[in-house]
Amino acid sequence: AAFYAPHPSTFLIAAESWELAEDTVRAAQLCDRVLETPNLESQHRQAAMKQLSRLERKVGTIVVKAPQKARVEVDDKEEHTTEREMRVRVATGAHKVKVTDPDGEPRTQSVTVGGGESKELDFLTPARPREEDPKPQVVVGETTNPGGDKTGGGPPLARRPARHRDQR
Repeated sequence: AAFYAPHPSTFLIAAESWELAEDTVRAAQLCDRVLETPNLESQHRQAAMKQLSRLERKVGTIVVKAPQKARVEVDDKEEHTTEREMRVRVATGAHKVKVTDPDGEPRTQSVTVGGGESKELDFLTPARPREEDPKPQVVVGETTNPGGDKTGGGPPLARRPARHRDQR
């Protein structure tokens, strides 16, 4: 039963242990998990919020807005999401966020987050179409000789229909 529905106290004890080990990101993630528990008792909610208020000054938060069923990676570690918005706790500093749309198109943004900061990255706006290589322009009525000089300039010559011998 503990595997399928762990008690919030277990997560709070683990969060405290990770905080003492100075892994504030993991401790904050566990407090978030406690607060997401359905039908959470007020004592557990208060304990998680108290610990999280201490931790939030030491960690950053990236809020990623992405299409549903998109794959989200933060610093090359996959985060799962089925929602349009996802909060990811991170250490302070620079981070790379990669979102791969359901159609397979990857997009990447970089962000720097300080302690207690929350930065939002919006991947909901479709990616701009890529610039295609310019195609060579063709000028009608102009030809280039093997030597490179241009000749002609008028309309192409019309061909006369072929005559049969008996039409002469």
